[in-house]
Parts: sequence; structure tokens; C-alpha cells
Amino acid sequence: METEENLRSTRIVFGVHCLKIRHKGMYVSYEPDPDPAVYNELFDSGSYWCAQTQTSFGPDGQPVRPDICQGGRTCCAL
Repeated sequence: METEENLRSTRIVFGVHCLKIRHKGMYVSYEPDPDPAVYNELFDSGSYWCAQTQTSFGPDGQPVRPDICQGGRTCCAL
């Protein structure tokens, strides 16, 4: 069962990003390297989807990405 407690991600910040945004890293148990140069990618190659639509587009027809799935979006659930 998906709950806020078990779907943690360094890429998704609760209270900033929509609670419906998902990416495959949320379903893998791992410890990120504390060195940002090792852990952080130079570009975001992750795939994101909306838990409501189960697609890479939100209910408003716009793409699902952390930079746009935030409070100003009409379908966003903070």
C-alpha cells in the first residue's frame, strides 16, 4: 500500500511537489551517497508519472515533472 511514509524520494519534496507524482526510485530501498557529486546526476533522466492518471500526463493534460507538478497547478494535491 502506498503511503506518504514509505514513498520517500530525494527528488520529491512533500509540501512542495504534488503528492500524486511518482518515479521508480520511490519503490527501491537504498541509501543515497552523502557526496552530492556522486549521488546527483548532471541531468534528470528519471521517468515520472501521475498516481491519479497512471500516465506521464496529469489530469490537466500537462506532463508530469517535479519542476511543474507544484502548488500552482490546478490538479496539484499538496
